[in-house]
Amino acid sequence: MRISKITLTACFFLICIAVFPYQKKHLRSKNEVQVFSYEVNYKNVMPSNVLLEETAHGGADYLKKVIFLGDSRTYGLKSFAMLEGGENTKQVWTPKNGTMSIWDVQFQKIFHPESQKEITVAEAVSLDAPPVLIISLGINGVELVKKEYFISEYTKLIESIKRASPTTKIILQSMFPVCRSYTSISNSKIKEGNKWIIEVAKQTNSFYLNTAEVLSNEAGYLKEEYSTDGCHLTPLGLDVQIEYICTHTVGEN
Repeated sequence: MRISKITLTACFFLICIAVFPYQKKHLRSKNEVQVFSYEVNYKNVMPSNVLLEETAHGGADYLKKVIFLGDSRTYGLKSFAMLEGGENTKQVWTPKNGTMSIWDVQFQKIFHPESQKEITVAEAVSLDAPPVLIISLGINGVELVKKEYFISEYTKLIESIKRASPTTKIILQSMFPVCRSYTSISNSKIKEGNKWIIEVAKQTNSFYLNTAEVLSNEAGYLKEEYSTDGCHLTPLGLDVQIEYICTHTVGEN
């Protein structure tokens, strides 16, 4: 009888050891999803005229109106031939080296496809007056600068664009996250930087496009199948981005 009680107690103890790690892991995963879901729910923190919500699909006609300005994540649209004109598309504006930082961004020179010259963004906008300009900046510099500098430099860029082409609709695209395996920048900093971009959108009467939500998994990381190296997008990831852009369009007025 004594042996049976000891055996029963031991079995119960072993079962608890086996089950507890699973429960702890499960609860941690659930909390990660809740935190991420809360942080991407921007409808409660910005005016309705700033956040671009889902619309009818704009199709090829809408996409042709868009100029994409940004860093190496934007350059993927050109290198993977995702837009009209393929690798020779005129819809992607980046410096010749394919990337762009937040430092003195209004003075950085982009390669302007139409004129085949290196000029500032404001100069390019004054020449083309694009109907829609989607700006994707911040990943290069967000961990190294303070909030005040980031917002100031981003704002100066937008103000220079507005002076050069008052009719251009300006969309500030969220920085999307990196994969769990990528360690050069943290997703927490990217999320913080996106909040700064929202502030810029509010202050400059621009639009905010929350592309990050469609590229992320439940834990808030960039989906592995969407990335070439943990940070930059594959053609599949770029296609998902384009689809999101075309279903979150900016109106004519």
